[in-house]
Amino acid sequence: PRRAVDSLRSPLTPDVRRFMAADPNRFSDAFLGFSISKPSLWRFMPPAWSPAAMLTNSAEPDSIWRLHAPKPFVCFMGSHASATEAFPTVQVTARRSRVPTSAEADALQEQTIAFLGEQCPDFDVLESSTSNIVAGFRASLLRSRYSLVAGEDDELLFSVLARSIVIFSPGVSFTIGMSSSEDPAYFDEGDFDRVLASVSIAKRV
Repeated sequence: PRRAVDSLRSPLTPDVRRFMAADPNRFSDAFLGFSISKPSLWRFMPPAWSPAAMLTNSAEPDSIWRLHAPKPFVCFMGSHASATEAFPTVQVTARRSRVPTSAEADALQEQTIAFLGEQCPDFDVLESSTSNIVAGFRASLLRSRYSLVAGEDDELLFSVLARSIVIFSPGVSFTIGMSSSEDPAYFDEGDFDRVLASVSIAKRV
C-alpha cells in the first residue's frame, strides 16, 4: 500500500480569508471562476498556491501552470475521534486544457485507472463514468478504494474510499479529489454529495 500524506491524519486550522466569499463556508477564486462550499463543521486548510496571486501579471504563466497544476488551490477537511481512520478530505486542482472528445475522455480515464493500479497494489475501481455533468460541464467520475500506510514505522494502515471528479470547462479542467475512511461510521456520503452540488464554474467566452 502507498504511504499516506499527513493531511489524511492531521486536521489544520488555516487562515484562508482572502479567498472566502461572504459565506464563511464558501471558497471562491475569481481568477479561475471557481466556487465550492464545505460542510459547516469542516475546516479549510492552507492551499498550496493561489492562481490569482501567481498568474495575474506573471511574465511566465506557462511555467507557473506547469509547476503548480498538480497542487491544490483549495482544501478542506472534516474530523472524527479515531486516529486510525482517514479524515474526510476535499481538495481541488486546476490545469489548462481543452474539452476532450468522448474517446479522449475515455482514454484519460483508462490511463488514470492504470496509473493508480500501479501505485496502489490493492487499488479497486468501484465506479467509473466519463459522461457526467457537473456545474454545467462534462465531467469524469472515478470512485475507488485502496490502502495507505503511515507512521514512522509504517505501523498505521488506512483503508481509503476515494472519489475523483474531473470537470472539463473550456480552457481549464478542475479535478476534485474526495477521500475518506472506507468505514461509513467515519464519514457522511451526503457531505460529499452536497460539496459536489455546490460547485460553480463561470462560463468563459
